[in-house]
Amino acid sequence: MISKNELIAQLRGRRRSVEAEIKRVQAETPIDATRAATNDGYLMALEVEAAFLAGILDKENPKG
Repeated sequence: MISKNELIAQLRGRRRSVEAEIKRVQAETPIDATRAATNDGYLMALEVEAAFLAGILDKENPKG
């Protein structure tokens, strides 16, 4: 079983990863309508995950 601090460190790492992926997808120029729709759905899922992780981490440690 991992400690609370280890879990928080893992969550922070995942949040950084998700935020980087959001930036990558936002910067990508879609090549067609299907790709654009797929990216929009993927981006929405990433934004939901980022908000979830931020909520958990902000509750646990308001400074970041």
